[in-house]
Amino acid sequence: MHLNRNIDIFYLIIRTIATILSYIAGGYISHKFNNQSPYLGSMLAAISTVIIIGSPDFGKSVDLGWRRIFASFLGAVIACIYLLFFKFSIISMALPIALITLISMFFSFQGNGKIATIVMIWIFVRAEISDISPLLNGLFRFIESTLGVLIGIAGVFILRMKDKIIHKK
Repeated sequence: MHLNRNIDIFYLIIRTIATILSYIAGGYISHKFNNQSPYLGSMLAAISTVIIIGSPDFGKSVDLGWRRIFASFLGAVIACIYLLFFKFSIISMALPIALITLISMFFSFQGNGKIATIVMIWIFVRAEISDISPLLNGLFRFIESTLGVLIGIAGVFILRMKDKIIHKK
């Protein structure tokens, strides 16, 4: 279903629904399980979905999804360890950013740990606006990001199934 050769209505609908579902799911996690404002969790989950569903290739989306999940885990772990020992400050944030970048370069992660750094900063922001424990903070941000990835992969899977059905006709 195309309006013109550049506009795929089915893609538009799937991407919109997947992003909204991620936004709702991320907000639910933030609000229901740690009684915080749902907006940071909503945004993190929705961003994950948008990144994943941007590639129409299912294999690439799954690969990107696993990388994003690992990067989210790395950012959460480093942020949790940091917050267990130090109070957040902008100046001392240089150490965990440098550590994530160093680990990412060492293992040749594409983008040198952009996603890990973003998740870490997200955790630092949450730590500044609430008294949530560093471990729960990291766990919830990891879950929100992962949820967005999984919903994005499901969206790409639906798009791929649609393409297979259309090409069989």
